[in-house]
Amino acid sequence: MSKEEVLAEFDIDLKDPVSLKDGEYLYEQILVRAKRTIINDRIGMVEVLRYWLSLRKALYTMMAVDLIKDLVISELKPELNILMEDIESGKVFLPYYKQWVDRALKAIS
Repeated sequence: MSKEEVLAEFDIDLKDPVSLKDGEYLYEQILVRAKRTIINDRIGMVEVLRYWLSLRKALYTMMAVDLIKDLVISELKPELNILMEDIESGKVFLPYYKQWVDRALKAIS
């Protein structure tokens, strides 16, 4: 699968009106799909998470952070460090978002 194919798979959940009303339900659906996807296409999964991190949109970026933590994707440690620096410098998000990035960094270290 390519990055675009993996993104298309996640779009199924991201466009589900039920998922959009409940963040926890959405994340659980995405996590189930991510666990299946990473088995068959780790490279595609990593590329999607790298893309979501780069968007710097709370929904996508923080979902990527949590998936990196839960799936232990150490390949994205440099991107998480950059995100942490951007949060600390005030470039993106409020300071309390650091706690999620910190948890992910600890999980993959």
